[in-house]
Amino acid sequence: MLTLSSVFAYAEPCRRLTGKDPTGHTLELDDGSVWKVHQNSLPRSKNFYKEGDLIVIYPVILRFLSDSMFFFHNKNSGQNVNVDLSLGPISGRPGCVEIEEIDFYRGILLLRDGYNNRLTWQINSDSLTQLRQWKPGQAVILGSNRRHANIFGSPYEFSLINVEKTEIIQANRI
Repeated sequence: MLTLSSVFAYAEPCRRLTGKDPTGHTLELDDGSVWKVHQNSLPRSKNFYKEGDLIVIYPVILRFLSDSMFFFHNKNSGQNVNVDLSLGPISGRPGCVEIEEIDFYRGILLLRDGYNNRLTWQINSDSLTQLRQWKPGQAVILGSNRRHANIFGSPYEFSLINVEKTEIIQANRI
């Protein structure tokens, strides 16, 4: 099981694939989240995604081209699939990350996992209005923004996905 701190043992936050339906339509990660694979990605998810693979979650920038909010990059096979969140992580499960505290004034977010590991984040100042809608106890999925940061010059390397709101905020660990 990956913990909040061990997801960063790699250059980007990784989750482990723990389940897949035989047709490749849904993928489950070690935090209990279930993701629906888009039709155009089914052959890749069926043939190149195996239990135990390491997955990095990225936001899709040009959604009108992919018809999805996210894509998975499989670190083992190198294959990408377009996905949308179908079911959030299971609260209380060790891999589930939840908001513990929010400092709206400074744009600081404190996250905690089921093992009681904590990480602090500096939120993109452009997203402070959006952050005001987030609440302690809501589940957050950690994604990467590194591909987009390299292309668009963003100083924020991570994407924090609020499960309840289905919103993405860029952030850096502090």
